Amino acid sequence: MNERKASRLKLVRSCAIIAGALVVIIVALLLLRAWEKQQGKSLWQGFEGETAQTIRYDGQWYVLRDDVESVLVIGLDKFDNTQSLDSYNNDKQADFLSLIVLDKDNDKVTTLHINRDTMAQMNILGLDGNAVGTKKAQLALSHTYGSGGKDSCKNTLDAVSNFLYQTPIDHYVSLTMDAVAELNDMVGGVTLTVLDDFGAHHESLVKGSEVTLRGSQALTYVRARSGVADETNESRMKRQRQYLDALYSKVADSVEKDEEFISTAGLKLAEHMVSDCTVHQLERIAEFVSENDAGEILEIKGESKKGEQFMEFYPDEDALQKQIIELFYEPK
Repeated sequence: MNERKASRLKLVRSCAIIAGALVVIIVALLLLRAWEKQQGKSLWQGFEGETAQTIRYDGQWYVLRDDVESVLVIGLDKFDNTQSLDSYNNDKQADFLSLIVLDKDNDKVTTLHINRDTMAQMNILGLDGNAVGTKKAQLALSHTYGSGGKDSCKNTLDAVSNFLYQTPIDHYVSLTMDAVAELNDMVGGVTLTVLDDFGAHHESLVKGSEVTLRGSQALTYVRARSGVADETNESRMKRQRQYLDALYSKVADSVEKDEEFISTAGLKLAEHMVSDCTVHQLERIAEFVSENDAGEILEIKGESKKGEQFMEFYPDEDALQKQIIELFYEPK
C-alpha cells in the first residue's frame, strides 16, 4: 500500500470516528452521577484536596494531567432551534451525553458514555444567564436552563464537570435530533439486528430481526424508551452503542467512495449544531483522532431506579472515582 493511500485510509477512519461520535450524540436524541447520595455530603468521599488539580485518593496523591483534552458531545431531544435565544429557559433536554477524551501522551482516544438520568447538582440560570441557585435533578435537565444555545451547553458542561468530581472539560458540541435521520440516510441506512420490540413505535422493529434503518426508524431506535424493554435509559444506551458501531462502517465506506461526503455531511450537521470550538480546533481534534485508534466506549457502573416521577440513575461512586483518575490524573 503506497503512502498516499495509507494516509487516505487514516483520514477515512478518523472522519468516520468523529462523524460516528457526533452521530451518537446526534442520535441519541439524537445523534443523544449520584452526585451525592445526600444533600450536603461531599462527592469526593475518598478524595481529599482543595481543587480538582491535586487530589488524594486511597492514600495516594494525584495531579491533573495537562496532556489530556476532552469534548462533551450533547444530543438534544428537540428537532430545531426555533425557540428564541432571548429566553432564560428552554425545553431541550440533553438526552445523550458522551465525553470524548484525547490522551495525547499515550496517543489514545476514549469515550465515556454518561447516563442522562444521572441525578446530579446543576446551576439554575437567571434572566441574565448567571447562576441564581442550584438544583439536584436528572443531568439531562441541565440544558433546559438558559436560551437553548451556548449558555445552556455551558451549563450542561459545568454540570457534567461537577459530576466528574470537578474535572475540567475543554469543549462541547451539541446537536438536535434533526441530524439523525439525515446522516442515517446519507450513508444509505444502517443495518443491524433489533435488540428490543418497539410495539406501537414502529411495527417493523421486531426483536431479533435484521433491519436496515431508514429515516425515522433510526431516530426511533436510538431514542425510544417508553414501552420498550425495561424502559430504562441503560437499555437505550445499549442500542445507541450498537447503532454507533454499525454506523461507523457505513460512514467509513461513504467517505472512501465519495471525497465530498465529509464536507457535505458537515454542512448539513452544522445547521443543527452549537459548539464553542473554532474550525481550527475541530480540525486539530479530527487530526488527532485520525492518527490514533479509538478505544472502547466506557460505561459508568451504577443503578437505575424509579424516582417520585421519573427514572433516576445513581453511579457506583468508587468505580467512577477510579475511572476519572485513570482518564484524567497521574500520581504526583
